Amino acid sequence: MVKTESIEALIRLLDDPDEHIVSLVRSKLLDIGPAALEFLRTSVDILDFEPAAFVEIERLMQELQFAEVKADLIDWIKKPEKDLLRGAYLIAKYQFPDLEYHQLNEQITSIEKKVWLELNGKLTSFEIVKTINAVLFDFYGFKGAETHDFSPYHSLLNTVLEEREGTPLSLSILYSIIAQRLEIPIYGVGFPNHFILAYMDEYRIHRLLQSDGSGGVLFYIDPFAKGELLSRGNLEDTLQHYQMLPQRHFFEPSSHSSILIRMINNLIVSYNRLNRTDKVSELDTLKKCFIS
Repeated sequence: MVKTESIEALIRLLDDPDEHIVSLVRSKLLDIGPAALEFLRTSVDILDFEPAAFVEIERLMQELQFAEVKADLIDWIKKPEKDLLRGAYLIAKYQFPDLEYHQLNEQITSIEKKVWLELNGKLTSFEIVKTINAVLFDFYGFKGAETHDFSPYHSLLNTVLEEREGTPLSLSILYSIIAQRLEIPIYGVGFPNHFILAYMDEYRIHRLLQSDGSGGVLFYIDPFAKGELLSRGNLEDTLQHYQMLPQRHFFEPSSHSSILIRMINNLIVSYNRLNRTDKVSELDTLKKCFIS
């Protein structure tokens, strides 16, 4: 572990007029990694640097913040149990480096408690969904953003919680996290072009209703449409409209890794529209973490 005094001494050298020294210091601080971040943040407030040094510090902080998110994401990917909120938090932290996990967790816990207060053990699966819909879309006012105007902020969970608008994916992530915390079997489904949710048939009700029932999905939910209920037939009609052949993974729950990859892809599309090639490149790097 690098000593505090050594890091502080290196930061002070960023104000050296010799560009070669500044370059060496920069490399050493990048090698130290995220541990140097807090010292860089503090130095902006307490040290009297020339303007060029402040520019260099800002650049270093951005690189180190990205390295920190990347390292945390790789750690998340390696875990056998992947917490979806933690993963969504890491993607949000990429855009908002000062974001703390507890901020997201507290907001979602507040919504979860409101849903819990409205539930009781006698509700059917349809009534449970109706209750969640009432809390999310009527009480809190969450809604789908205009499809022609998806900004990066519509994909990030912290801004979705603040602005109450999101994409099909971000609203589905919020909905499923709350449901799963309440032990309601609702999971994300990577349907083409429009992420949805599946209420799993955990009690194998389909076996009682249909001779060919498999006990898989009871029904589907579209949070982008304020929790509209959908059948498999509805989804197959949509595929037929777009001349797409049905595939098994279109109808079954997605892994949390694939959900995060889809979130990153959505952000890449948004930043491409904004001509932010720097962001697109960084997000491509994060996406590659899943296949390395």
